[in-house]
Amino acid sequence: MSLKFSLPATSPPLAGTNSKDAKNNPVDSYRLKEKQEPPQEERLTRNRSGIPTAAEVGPSAAAAPSSPSGPATNSRKLVRNANVELEVNSFDEALQTITTLASERRGYVATTSSEKQENGKLRAQVIIKILPENLDDFLGKLRNLGDLKNQTLATEDVTKAYVDTDARLRNSRLIEKRLINLLENNAGQVADLLGVEKELGRVREQIEQLQGELKSMDMPVQFDTVTISLAEKDLETPAGFLLKEHAQLSLFAADVEKTYSEIKALASPTVQITNATLDRDGSARISARISMLIAPENAEAFIANVKTLGRVENYQSQSERVARGGQGLSPEARMERDKVELNITISQ
Repeated sequence: MSLKFSLPATSPPLAGTNSKDAKNNPVDSYRLKEKQEPPQEERLTRNRSGIPTAAEVGPSAAAAPSSPSGPATNSRKLVRNANVELEVNSFDEALQTITTLASERRGYVATTSSEKQENGKLRAQVIIKILPENLDDFLGKLRNLGDLKNQTLATEDVTKAYVDTDARLRNSRLIEKRLINLLENNAGQVADLLGVEKELGRVREQIEQLQGELKSMDMPVQFDTVTISLAEKDLETPAGFLLKEHAQLSLFAADVEKTYSEIKALASPTVQITNATLDRDGSARISARISMLIAPENAEAFIANVKTLGRVENYQSQSERVARGGQGLSPEARMERDKVELNITISQ
C-alpha cells in the first residue's frame, strides 16, 4: 500500500499557494513566482510516492532569489592573457628582473622552463601571474629588458558563464534545503525516504561540481597571465662547423677482380667499407664499385695509395661546411672534419 506524505504547517507548500500566503512566506513567494514564470530548465515534480525530484538545474537566474554571495551585476569577469617575446643578453639576469617586477606589483612567477642550445645559449619560457590593475604597467617594464620581438594581448569576457553558473548553484542549494526539510519533517515508508536521500546526494554532488566551476573561473579573473618567451642574443650562432668531404675515383685495371680484392683488403679500423659489388655484363666484361668511409687524418694517404692500383681515369672531390647547433657564420665556432666518403669504380 502506498503511503502519501502530509506536510506539516512549517514546511513550505509545493503547490496551490495563494498570493496572500506567499507574502508572509519568502519561500512561498519564490514558489509563486516560479509558477507564474517557470525557469527554462529547473523543474520540481512529484513521483507516485509524493517525493519531490529535482530535474537538472539550468542557468536561469530569474526565479532564484538574490544572494549577497552572488556576483555583482555591474562587475565584468575578464580573463586576459598576454604573450611577450624578448631577446636578452642574459637569461639569469632577465629572470631576476622579471621576478622583482612581478613581486613589486603583487604578482608571482608561476612556472619557468629553459633549454640550453649546443652553442651554450639559453631559450626559456616564464609564466607570470599579475593583478589585472598592474598588467599594463608590468608589460611596459618588460620592454626595457631587451629587444621586443612580439607582444599580443587577448581578453575573454566570461561574465555570462560565471553568472549562469552562480545562478545554477543558488538554485541547487534551494532544492537541497527543500529535500532536507522533507527528511526532517516527514515520515513514511523506508523506500520513500531512501529515494529522498538519493536525490539529495545527487543535488549535493551537483553543488560541488558547480562550486568547482566557479573556482576555476575565479583564478584567471583574479590574476592575468603573462607568458614570456626569452632567447639569449646570438641564439642561432652555430656551436661549430662540420667539414664533409666527398671523393669520386675511377680506375682502369686489366684485372678488375684482382684490383677489387686488393682495395677491399685495405679495410681497417680507420677505413670502413659500406658497399662493394662486382658485376659482369653480357659480353663478360667485369666492373666493380666500392664505397668507403675514411678517417679524415688518413684520407689523403689512403686515396693516394688506391690510385697506384690502377690507371686513374677520373678523380673529383668536393667539400661542404655544415653548421652545428645554429646557422650563419661565427669566427669563434670550432671546425671539425667528418669522415671522408670515397666512391671507387673499377672498369677494364
